[in-house]
Amino acid sequence: MPQVLPAQSNTYVPVALAGDQLMVDFSRNPKRFKLPNYTQIIPVTKDTGYYLYLAPDEAGRILNSDLRDFVWYDGSDPPRKHDSTQEFEFRPFHTTRYAYEATLGYKAVEQATWQIVAKHGAVLAQKAMTARTQKVANLLLDSTNYDPDHVIDVASEYGGAWATSDLSSKRILKSLNDAAEKILDATLGAVTKDDLVLVLGTGAAKAVAQSTEILEMLKFQAGWDWVQGATQRTNVSYGVPETLYGYKVVVEETRKVTSKKGAARTIQSIWPQDKAVLAARPGGVEGTYGTINFSAVNLFMYEEMSTWQKDDPDNRRHMIRVVDDYDVRMVAPACAVLFTNIA
Repeated sequence: MPQVLPAQSNTYVPVALAGDQLMVDFSRNPKRFKLPNYTQIIPVTKDTGYYLYLAPDEAGRILNSDLRDFVWYDGSDPPRKHDSTQEFEFRPFHTTRYAYEATLGYKAVEQATWQIVAKHGAVLAQKAMTARTQKVANLLLDSTNYDPDHVIDVASEYGGAWATSDLSSKRILKSLNDAAEKILDATLGAVTKDDLVLVLGTGAAKAVAQSTEILEMLKFQAGWDWVQGATQRTNVSYGVPETLYGYKVVVEETRKVTSKKGAARTIQSIWPQDKAVLAARPGGVEGTYGTINFSAVNLFMYEEMSTWQKDDPDNRRHMIRVVDDYDVRMVAPACAVLFTNIA
């Protein structure tokens, strides 16, 4: 994180409600924002760098099932394969700094009977997290970021949407398993079903929960257990269990306000109703820079939830600022599948 030297009272300086608390409350709290459940943060010390991208094929290249290419006969030279080196490339990232600011007059701060500065800092932190979620959604929902065979048009390939699926068609089960197979093939088994997370919006979650396929399964206790892939029968979100056919489920609830202040209020869901993503998210919330990563989406974080306050006595006001400096990259596109036309 960049070093900042505090100076005069009219210079931005860190305030008590600073990075660590906002990171706990917002940036890395999966209960407040769902983003940590399906992305991974990679702390970096430079705003520009590279991440390692490996083509996985060489790790599983077996041309002959009898292994004749690898036999080493006694007294002979070992088999030498000059074309079996690992293909790799370094791909760039470049972080962008975002600032979210509010201005409070001296009188408002002095006369407030509540923690007005801290509350505005929390509001700005929520705006920063909403913006992060939008950036990740832009990346994950863009079909051009995937190989063509990692984009599944559910309605076209399975004869209808998830919302209208029944026990006969089982479109939800079939499409999820087909997507998992694509990821398994693409990563040569490095990513397993246990690493995968299904991300969908609230509209899609409600459509899935109301589909005949799920409703019929839920008529029986065994059916519920099978749908979840476990015996847990609690903690449902919009009628969708925490695991669906054994896949962890994240219902992305983040909303944004798209109208200007004072205009008619307009609210939108950041995640659309007709798309979902099955993506790998192994490991913890934070990853390590410079290592091979199988989490589909990484946030390269140069500065995370820094909070600053400027005292401006000439104009009798305080200015509060929350700063994020990061880049969002799909570092492992082979570890994700995009579903379209699901509802």
